[in-house]
Amino acid sequence: MISLIRIDYRLVHGQVVVGWLNSLGIERIVVIDDRVGSSDAEKSILSLAKPEGKKMHIFTLKEALDRKVKLSQLKEKTAIIFANTYTCLEFMKVFNSNLKEINYGAIPKKDGSNEFDKAVFLTDEDVENSKELVSLGYKIYSQQTPSSPRKELTNIL
Repeated sequence: MISLIRIDYRLVHGQVVVGWLNSLGIERIVVIDDRVGSSDAEKSILSLAKPEGKKMHIFTLKEALDRKVKLSQLKEKTAIIFANTYTCLEFMKVFNSNLKEINYGAIPKKDGSNEFDKAVFLTDEDVENSKELVSLGYKIYSQQTPSSPRKELTNIL
């Protein structure tokens, strides 16, 4: 069961591990990112952040797409984490998710990006990707930790 879909360029880090995974009782983490998923060294480094007792899988977008049916049938509480809006959109276009909302955790400031929340900076491409996610039926919100305020982004894109 998908319990969290999050975009956070930092992927698995303290805020995710301590805040989200614990508060939602997440048992499995699925990271979908081409850079990390295609590098054994990056996978090893990211695996160090995995909490004891949790399962973690790191896939490229293609690998995740090849496993989309199996991922949609997971029984454990699962968090899917993407590094960017593009990868999230490409996966969510074909993924059958029981959860219809996406948490924008941290998207870094870049040239040409605009601030949508404290840690969410979107370029025009990110905005278009986000609008397409909304058109697929997903609600988008920004929230750093479970205890911080939730800011709805769906209607301000």
